[in-house]
Amino acid sequence: MNNKYKNLGQPIKLGSKIAKNRTWMTAHATLLVKDHLFNESHINYYAKRAQGGVAVITMEAMAVHPTTQPYEGKAFSFDKRIVSEYKKISKEVHKFNTLIFSQPWHRGRQTNSVTNGLPVWAPSSIPCSVYREMPHEMTEEDIDEIIEGYRLSAIYSKEGGLDGIEIHGASHGYLLNQFLSPATNHRKDKYGGNFENRFRLVSKIIEVTRSAVGNDMIIGLRINSDDGHDSGLKPMDWVRIAKNIENTGSIDYLSVSHGTYLNRMLIYPTSPVEHGYQLKSTELIKKEVSLPIVGVGRIVNPNDAEKWLEEGKCDFIGLARALIADPMWVNKALKSETKKIRPCVGANWCMTKIFSQSHLGCIHNPFVGKESLYDEEKLEKIYEPKNIAVVGGGPGGMRAAWTLSRRGHKVTLFEKNDKLGGQVNLWTAVNSRKEQIGIIIWLKDRIYEEKINICLQTEANDENLQNFDKIIFATGSIGIKHGWS
Repeated sequence: MNNKYKNLGQPIKLGSKIAKNRTWMTAHATLLVKDHLFNESHINYYAKRAQGGVAVITMEAMAVHPTTQPYEGKAFSFDKRIVSEYKKISKEVHKFNTLIFSQPWHRGRQTNSVTNGLPVWAPSSIPCSVYREMPHEMTEEDIDEIIEGYRLSAIYSKEGGLDGIEIHGASHGYLLNQFLSPATNHRKDKYGGNFENRFRLVSKIIEVTRSAVGNDMIIGLRINSDDGHDSGLKPMDWVRIAKNIENTGSIDYLSVSHGTYLNRMLIYPTSPVEHGYQLKSTELIKKEVSLPIVGVGRIVNPNDAEKWLEEGKCDFIGLARALIADPMWVNKALKSETKKIRPCVGANWCMTKIFSQSHLGCIHNPFVGKESLYDEEKLEKIYEPKNIAVVGGGPGGMRAAWTLSRRGHKVTLFEKNDKLGGQVNLWTAVNSRKEQIGIIIWLKDRIYEEKINICLQTEANDENLQNFDKIIFATGSIGIKHGWS
């Protein structure tokens, strides 16, 4: 093991199993789902991250009931058809000694009825200020349906050969969070009022989940450490909730996050938000419970990850956007190849894609969601190399030059300015975009590894382009000037 990252690479007991290191791919939407089921794209997406060395993967959140369909691309964890997809995914992921979990969940009031035509369900008829739709106050029969959805989700997770279940909904302002918070739970029955009543639904779901799968499967819970707004639950409220969860005796770990839809940028902020920004309140929970804690919050640098493990802020490093950007992040870190890690630069192109109802993407990893079509690690060499010119040294031109060279072509890269980077050099002069220079730094390192002839301060023309077999023009784009961009 690399001593530089001795904590990051250290195995740890997790429930009845052993996690091979301290890295955890936390759940995130992909919009790759078809007919409420996972498919070949998911198999390859998760297998690629497992191949990259991550110890545990929590798959994207899956609906426990038809009333939680914010968009069509959501898997149904209560649908028995999901079992066969779980089996395919777990088979591939287990080849790399990686643990794989489901994440059953319900959004509660943080959705609308547009997609499915069904009423929005919530503990009380208090609308979410983001979606602005008056929710149906759930009856006890409705609550029983939700509990049954979590129970079925657990059964199908076990039948599908998964290693664990991460109960979701108690964080980010989702349904269980809504039951826990007096701001969103005004009920007068056994599910509302005092803390014990507001905790009752969480307790019942934990109970039915453990009863459904026995002691062999790992069960965790995703919670907040701070709702992050005036009327929400505060850090010490979440410490109390975490202690109550541990006292059930049925939970093996806690994955701790931050924020609700009233302040979404606490959940997935862009740069220049401080890396590890959530760990201060996460550490409060870590100090009060003995359960392993997964810490999150823009953790993208192995040096930071190692430091925070050493300081005891958490037991696992939760990675989402870092592994979207580079599936091989863990292996590269543990081999001290950190300069080869394609960095997450906080551009949030991944979230932009999801919000626009397109499948997951990354501003500088073009292979995201296309792992079944392309393998960046195994580019096919060509039999008849050509002499190729690439005109333009921005990210597009640099990427083209790097890929062509790796495939075996002779490449010359022309850039009329005195440095590579194109327009990225301009926009990263703004403080809020400085981190995105990482795109250019990473690409520079890659092309300097190759035998590419780089011609700076050289404007391409008829004379210097005449002897090439092929020419690729990557001269950038022109911004829209209608005043609304």
